[in-house]
Parts: sequence; structure tokens; C-alpha cells
Amino acid sequence: MSVYPRGTVAMAKSQNPNSAGSQFFLVYEDSMLPPDYTVMGTISEAGLKVLDKITDAGVKSNDQSDPDFQQPKNPVEIEKVTVSAQEGLPEK
Repeated sequence: MSVYPRGTVAMAKSQNPNSAGSQFFLVYEDSMLPPDYTVMGTISEAGLKVLDKITDAGVKSNDQSDPDFQQPKNPVEIEKVTVSAQEGLPEK
């Protein structure tokens, strides 16, 4: 198990090989997960405040058989993403 710290953005995947594709997840609190997820970046402090509002509202369902399992209770739409070079890494 590995710690994915609060603010991590990583590629989602299923149990199937080569299943990481267009889905991603945002880590809102330090999480222990298998070391199988590719980290793509981090969330800014302003972004974490927004993420906290989303998580404070809760989820639609905690029932694992429900299709809405752990979906945010309130609709969420990402309108903007900013990509910047990480400090200390060379730009390409």
C-alpha cells in the first residue's frame, strides 16, 4: 500500500490490464491505496477549498450495489484546468 497524499490527481483504472484511460480521481484526504495509480499532478490550495465543499456535501449513496455509490451528492462540473510545470522539473 502507498499513501496518495491529499491533493493528488491520479489516473483511475479497473482490475483489467491497460484499463487506465480517460478517467481520473482527486484525493481529498491522505489515502492508502495499492501503488498501481499513475500520479498526474496536484491540486492547488484554491482547488482544495472547492474539493472540501464538494466532500462536505456528502455522497448520493454508500451502498456498493448502488450505481451512484460514492458519487458526489451535488452535481460537479470541472470548467477549467490549469497545467503548469512543477517547480524544480525541467520544462519540455
